[in-house]
Amino acid sequence: MCFRIYQLGNGDSMDGNIKNYTFGTLSVGKPLSNPANDHNLIETALEHDLWIHASRDFQEGRSFQVLGEVFAGLGGDIPGCIVRIRADDPEIMEQDVYEALKVLNLKFINVAQLYTEREDKSPFVLDFEQNGPVAEKFNDLQREGLIREAAMEVFSSFAESGVYAVRKRLFKNFVFYYNLVERQVDNLLFDEIEQYEEASIFALRPIGSLFPEPYVTNMRDDVTCTHTVTYDQKEVTKVLDKSDCKNLLELSVRFLLTQPKCKTIIGGTSSLSHLDDFIMYSEQYLPLQQNLVDDIKALHRRWYK
Repeated sequence: MCFRIYQLGNGDSMDGNIKNYTFGTLSVGKPLSNPANDHNLIETALEHDLWIHASRDFQEGRSFQVLGEVFAGLGGDIPGCIVRIRADDPEIMEQDVYEALKVLNLKFINVAQLYTEREDKSPFVLDFEQNGPVAEKFNDLQREGLIREAAMEVFSSFAESGVYAVRKRLFKNFVFYYNLVERQVDNLLFDEIEQYEEASIFALRPIGSLFPEPYVTNMRDDVTCTHTVTYDQKEVTKVLDKSDCKNLLELSVRFLLTQPKCKTIIGGTSSLSHLDDFIMYSEQYLPLQQNLVDDIKALHRRWYK
């Protein structure tokens, strides 16, 4: 029996209240960060009813702890959360889920961002296709009401397995680095996601690595770097010059949100002013001209073959 996501209704699904922008907490809990600043960042996100993206691995667990401290004072009025959950085996998955629920004071996880640390990604996908032990555990946790939906984390090392998962319709939500210069999936996998009618993209790092050109980036692989991609920021700047955007952040936000499959953008920052910019551009978002969206996508097709 193939794994399928339970369909939710009555406002319980992501579509009920997820915003264009989700606050990422990678920068929360840094060793030298100001605790008051961390709390201010989270509280600002909550004031705007933003969802939170969290992981037990961020800042060696300190990010989780800070979030838990803030959430403990909310009296149960906790925002939606996207939480990275390891899916290497049933015990690890269950451990991660219960740790997140306990530390973050959650009743349930809105979206479990499933990932594997193993170099070979195919067992993860095959397990869900064949309703194996990990899929069974996920179904159990979902039936217990502890997880609402799943998202598959995909990067370059997931390319072949990612294509298989999309074609088999094992997941409908996909998480990867996606911005003006980074699209951490190759053309084939991206095309498969775009052609999957029910698929949604959660765009990580919406501002990305906008460094002086030319820039060489390693396509992310959790174990080794499989290959590199060279891009020239000048080509993105040309698109900015043709647009009515004030800066690259606004261009990136509008580029991503103009795409129907982009469910939310997930951006982290340790700066309150940068957080305000994320919130402003996502709340006041206007669709980017389609010809400019096509120009950026054409660059990606050339860079991420």
